[in-house]
Amino acid sequence: MASTRSASHVPFQLGRFYAHTVLVNFLLWLPMWIIFLQQVRGMSLGLIGIMQGVGFVIAAIAEVPAGAIADRYGRKVSLFIGAAAFGVLTILYGIVSWVPLLFVIHIMWSVAQTFFSGTDVAMLYDGLKHAGREQEYSKVMGRYTAIVQGTQAAAALIGSFLANYSMLQPFMWSGMACIVGGLLLFKFREPPVEQPSKERRGMLAELKDALQLSVQLNTLRNFIMFSTILSLPTFMLLFFFVQPYVLSSSISVGWVGTVILLLRLASITGAALSHRLTKGMKDPVILLLLPVIMTVCLAVAGFVPVIWGIVVLSLMGFCSSALRPALTTMLNRMIPSNRRATVLSMQSLLFTLLLAGTQTVLSSVVDEYGFPALFFILSALVAVTGALFLLFNLRSVQQHTAQPSSTMSSDG
Repeated sequence: MASTRSASHVPFQLGRFYAHTVLVNFLLWLPMWIIFLQQVRGMSLGLIGIMQGVGFVIAAIAEVPAGAIADRYGRKVSLFIGAAAFGVLTILYGIVSWVPLLFVIHIMWSVAQTFFSGTDVAMLYDGLKHAGREQEYSKVMGRYTAIVQGTQAAAALIGSFLANYSMLQPFMWSGMACIVGGLLLFKFREPPVEQPSKERRGMLAELKDALQLSVQLNTLRNFIMFSTILSLPTFMLLFFFVQPYVLSSSISVGWVGTVILLLRLASITGAALSHRLTKGMKDPVILLLLPVIMTVCLAVAGFVPVIWGIVVLSLMGFCSSALRPALTTMLNRMIPSNRRATVLSMQSLLFTLLLAGTQTVLSSVVDEYGFPALFFILSALVAVTGALFLLFNLRSVQQHTAQPSSTMSSDG
C-alpha cells in the first residue's frame, strides 16, 4: 500500500504553506514584549524571568505529545490548533492586566508554540516527498528559513513603529494574522503519512515507538544531539546575548535594533543561498564545515572589539544558515514518515531543555567574567561536540542517509 501511495505523486500547495508561514511568524510584539510587561503591566524583570522559565519547562514537556498529535491526527490539525490558540492568546496577552492571569496566559502561549515546532518541517518534507520533489528539500528549506527570518525581521521593525502609538496594537495585529494563518489550512491538501500497517494504534504507543527509535538507533540519537547543540550558540546570541554584548561597547542603544537586523539579514541570505552553496558538497564536507566555521568564529569574537565581533558573528550566522538545511535533510532521511513529527518534536524538546539550562548558566558567566569567557565556552562546546560526533558517527550517517528511512534498522 505504501509503495502505491509513493508511486502516485500528490501536488504540494507550497504557496499556501508559505502564506501560512508568513502570517504565523508576523510577530510584531517581538521587539517590545518585555518593555510592555515592565512599563504597562508593572512587572519586574525578575518576575518576567520566572514566568519565562516556567513557560520554557512546561513547553518542553508539551513538545513531544504535540508532535505525537501531529503524527496521529495529521500535521494540518496540529498546525491549526497551534495557530488558532497562539493567535487568541496573543490578543489576550495584550488585553489582560491581572498579572496572575497573565502568568497563566504566558504558559499557555508557550505550549501553543509546540504545535508548530517540528510539525511544520515534517509537513514540508513529506509534502515535497509525495510530490516527487524530495531532492528539492534543501533548496525549499533554505527558502522557508529565509521567509521565517525575513518575516520576523520585518515584523520587528513594524512592531517598533506601532508601539510608539500603542503597545497594545502589536499584540492585536499579530494575533489576528496568526488566526488567519490557521484558517488558510482549511483548504490545504495534507500529504499522506505512511503507516507501516493498516492497524490504527494508540497515540501513547506511537509516542513510545518514536522514543525508542530515537534512543535505540545510535546514529539517529547522536545526530539529533549534534545538530541540537550546534543550534544553541546562534539562537542564544541572537535572542539573549546580542543586546548586552552591543551595549558593552561604546555603541549607543539606538543602534541595537540595527545590529540585530544585520545579524538576521546575514542568516536570511545564508538560508536563501543554501541550495546553491551546498549543491555539490558531500555530506561529510558539510558535517565538517559547520562545526569548524562556528568554532573559529566564536573563538575570534572573544578576542576582537565588539564592532568586529558583530562582523564575525554575522559571518557565522550566514554560514550556519547556509549549511543547516542540508543537515535537516540528512536528519529527515533517517526518520520514517509516520514518526517524523514526533521525533522532530523530541529534538525541539531537547533543544528547549538545553537552552533553559545553558542560557541560565552562561548568563552568570557573563556577569562574572565577561563576554570573552562566553565565546570561549561556546567555541569549546561546538568543537568538542563536532569532534566526537565526526569521530564515531560519520560513516554510519553516510550509510543511513543513503537509504530510505522506512528501511532503517537498529545500529546499536
